[in-house]
Amino acid sequence: MENLQMTLKLEKAPETIEGLDISNFYGDQAVGTVVRFKEGRPQRSGYRNFRIKSVDGIDDYGMMAEMVRRRVAKGTPPDLFVVDGGRGHLNVVKKVLTQVVGLGSPEAVAIAKHDESRGAMRDKIYIYGRKNPVKLEEKDPILLFLMRVRDEAHRRAVGYHRRLREKALTTSDLEHIHGVGKKRKKHLLMHFKSMDALGRAGVEEVANVPGISMALAKKIVQFFDQNAEQR
Repeated sequence: MENLQMTLKLEKAPETIEGLDISNFYGDQAVGTVVRFKEGRPQRSGYRNFRIKSVDGIDDYGMMAEMVRRRVAKGTPPDLFVVDGGRGHLNVVKKVLTQVVGLGSPEAVAIAKHDESRGAMRDKIYIYGRKNPVKLEEKDPILLFLMRVRDEAHRRAVGYHRRLREKALTTSDLEHIHGVGKKRKKHLLMHFKSMDALGRAGVEEVANVPGISMALAKKIVQFFDQNAEQR
């Protein structure tokens, strides 16, 4: 933590760190998650999930702002927030912290995945008020630690979002698939017993159901794949 302080020019060595991430599918079922680390180790009692309530459509910045406000309202914030994103996400977080907490608000940094299309090889770390990102060597312990915090927040956000979307799927949604009427829906549910089991099935498994062609089976599998995707 002392090395982290020196590398990122923090005011003090952060005893508590929280990673922030959001997840949504084209604005649908948007969620945010917080993971907490104390003295460099995960503290799962500090993990939190948030269902985004005030933001409609695709607005990552608005979602991040809402989550930070609600997190700070729940109790003492950490010494350092680690944001999954770039400079824009970091600016939003710092703005909210300044508005809500005021002087002495927690510090925050952002870590963005490297863009291979532009030839980047390593993730970038953004410090508030600094124009250029901090670039550390691929195996630098500070970079690896920040990646761990970011990846833990991302893993939790994606998992929580996926559970909500799967829960939201109902048997009536099958009728949105062109070619699946009430009779075929009945055959599918009789064969697989549940929407969850159907959603895990492959094309050939679905095509084994009476009345389901290979072409229709592909549509059904694609329907579940699209609903499980996370961006």
